[in-house]
Amino acid sequence: LFAAYDRARRVNWRSSWADDATGCWVRGGHALDQHDHQDRGHVNFIRHGQPILIEAGTPSYANPMLPSHYASGAGHNVLQVGLAEVPIGDKKVRQNPPQGWQKFRTVAPLTVRRLDATGGEVVVDGSACYDGVRQWLRTVRWSEADLDIRDDVALAEAETGILLFRWHLGTREP
Repeated sequence: LFAAYDRARRVNWRSSWADDATGCWVRGGHALDQHDHQDRGHVNFIRHGQPILIEAGTPSYANPMLPSHYASGAGHNVLQVGLAEVPIGDKKVRQNPPQGWQKFRTVAPLTVRRLDATGGEVVVDGSACYDGVRQWLRTVRWSEADLDIRDDVALAEAETGILLFRWHLGTREP
């Protein structure tokens, strides 16, 4: 029902295999990671079968909006520095992300503080993922009933700007 995967830098947890189970997964980033969406620090949480925090997903790898809307930070519950905009269908974004998004192929260590049948606590260090960020630590604690996410962010001394946290809520409401 739960495991931590070092090479994938991911923790997966679920309360059971029932349709109304609670589940959580948290993403880091490994040096040999071949899944290079800008999702370091991403959190998914489903409570008693109801999605609370989700990612945008990938409708198709041929979708022209994959780089801008799904694989980029815009499709994940992560930090964005500044107000980066990505032109729709811009394939260059896959090799050269705009300022404010996570850099490609970055390492984001994931430390498991606790992982058992009752839930877990992990810390993702996404500090190396962004230009202009000295530190971004995301602490995620969960149980079958609760989720707590704490972000500790410090910009590099010369940097000022907007910090934006993207949250994709599992609701049909706009």
